[in-house]
Amino acid sequence: MKINRTQIVSKSVVAVIVLVLVAGGLFVFTIESSKSRGLSANFEQAKELYRNAQYEEAVELFKKVYSTDSKSELGLQSLYFISMGNTALDKTSEAEENWEELNHKDIKGQYSDLVLFNRGLLAERKGNDSEAIGLYNDLLSRYRDSQVADGTLLRLAKLYEKKKQLKEAKETLQEIIEMFPNSEQIGEVQNALGNVNVQLLFSSMVYPGGSAVYEISSGDTINGIASGLGTTVDLIRKCNNIKRDLIHPGQRLKVIDGKFSIVIDKSLNTLILKLNGEFFKLYRVGTGKDNSTPVGSFKINSKIKEPPWHFRGKVIPFGDPDNLLGTRWMGLDKKGYGIHGTWEPDSVGQQSSQGCVRLRNSEVEEIFIIVPIGTPVEIVD
Repeated sequence: MKINRTQIVSKSVVAVIVLVLVAGGLFVFTIESSKSRGLSANFEQAKELYRNAQYEEAVELFKKVYSTDSKSELGLQSLYFISMGNTALDKTSEAEENWEELNHKDIKGQYSDLVLFNRGLLAERKGNDSEAIGLYNDLLSRYRDSQVADGTLLRLAKLYEKKKQLKEAKETLQEIIEMFPNSEQIGEVQNALGNVNVQLLFSSMVYPGGSAVYEISSGDTINGIASGLGTTVDLIRKCNNIKRDLIHPGQRLKVIDGKFSIVIDKSLNTLILKLNGEFFKLYRVGTGKDNSTPVGSFKINSKIKEPPWHFRGKVIPFGDPDNLLGTRWMGLDKKGYGIHGTWEPDSVGQQSSQGCVRLRNSEVEEIFIIVPIGTPVEIVD
């Protein structure tokens, strides 16, 4: 049998080539794996910097990841964090370019709601409120279940308030409370709603579900109107911008069509003012030391501006440093107890009084304008 040396040589060459190709493939695979691990490590390090609010350093590291691999999911996430970081750093122009690029590259639309939200933020920063409102409304119409829907509604409400579109602001804030009762921002929402409600109440605008128009007849007086409608003279004056009590037949006045009530929670040190049983505004209060504020159902039976303080048989006049009542007093039908102001605003929010309920002077003055004698007050533990 003859041995074909040519065949042997050929087979040997092929074997060598195959080995070289396999080794080369392994070598390339090893390089790619090492490169991938390096990118992942950089990405995780950048995320940690971002979590610690070290945005400058985080953005630079995310940029390295993105410039190396802009087409992968890791690259897309890096671009998202670059956009967020520059937004946090107030680098408006760069952030706008980043969000636009992310919107273009995000084919699956997984960041679309966040793009709209942050473009709205940037528009606000540039003073383009109308553009921001349009972007926020676009987000809400397309992504109602978005993780930023509650935050979007809150920003929208604040823009409406800024533009004095108080009815729209109120409706938007109420929508947040109804749709997102467990939102992390619910406290901020309640504070914003309370402020909007007061502005709307004190303005000449219609208060939805809580105001009416009264046409003055011959012989009417503001005191008589207030008494007959169960409201206050101060509130009629405030709503209608009346400086003096001069009114004339045929004049139309905004009046409150509803009843206010108060609920005070001692454990939370809060006072909730309600109109027709619905939330109107929440206030922080100070209550009695050693749980001395009484619990139960009461009514306001007196109202005094610049009140003297009757304490242990003495009358301490308003303005005396020893008078602790602040600028207003609303007495309860339980002798010795009431709702009043304070000269020590830092004492609000804790058990700090002799047993009464205290608020900051500006806030007790606000409530004083709103609630009439006879307003029910519920105090709970």
